[in-house]
Amino acid sequence: MEGMDEQNKFIVDAMLGSLAKWLRLLGYDTLYSTSYNDAQIISIAARTKRIVVTSDKGLYRRAIKAGLRAVRPSGVRHNRVASKARLSGAHRAQG
Repeated sequence: MEGMDEQNKFIVDAMLGSLAKWLRLLGYDTLYSTSYNDAQIISIAARTKRIVVTSDKGLYRRAIKAGLRAVRPSGVRHNRVASKARLSGAHRAQG
């Protein structure tokens, strides 16, 4: 989409399918598959420079340790889009 920030590309873990759907509807470049395992998510994120979006504390920590940008949305509820979209706090590991 014209005007979209190229840094806002995401890969979303299997637990957050509805969030992946909303990100796509909002025009964000978002990868999502229920078949991705944690290692695949980290590899794809590193290769394609995507922000890892996960509710899994372990995956989040591994992504940060690998030097990736990652976010764990808080307060995710299926009926509240606003709480799902708290992605501005994506962190980059300090290395």
